[in-house]
Amino acid sequence: MKDQMPLKLAARERASFDNYVPGANLAVLEHLRRYTGSPGEPVLYLHGPDGSGRTHLVQAVCSAAAARGQTTVRVGLTDTERLPLAALDGLENLAVVCIEDLDAIAGQRTWEAALDQLCARLVARGGGLVMTGARDVPMTAYSYKCAYCGLFWNKGTAGRKKAMGGGWRCPDCVK
Repeated sequence: MKDQMPLKLAARERASFDNYVPGANLAVLEHLRRYTGSPGEPVLYLHGPDGSGRTHLVQAVCSAAAARGQTTVRVGLTDTERLPLAALDGLENLAVVCIEDLDAIAGQRTWEAALDQLCARLVARGGGLVMTGARDVPMTAYSYKCAYCGLFWNKGTAGRKKAMGGGWRCPDCVK
């Protein structure tokens, strides 16, 4: 029998907020550190090119939620041909749901409708939803309509609900 040479291998370091290198994304990092998926928090959509850290941040959101004792899941949409729509069933019962690669299903009406329904169920139950994609996806299902100018804006962008039932205002109309 030949001698074996032991290799110093370790599990990959878990993605966390502490080991993320934010670069120009410091504000995003700080916002996600405070994100708890609590009722009233917005649906978040993070977009950027491959290698920008979207997956790392989503893993960190899930890790932070699990450390708080919350139930969480991360679902990737890059292979929807093999992923059944039923994979989204019941996710509204979790505290924080992270959906990656949203732009992979852009234009697929069945998937868009299923995600819109999941979003509505999560918001109704008070769960948190963080989604990512390589590009900004202008889908109305994931946007608010500004009560003032009528334009749609991404739910992950800071806006404000006007008091007294005035509806949502986009960031440009809040100013």
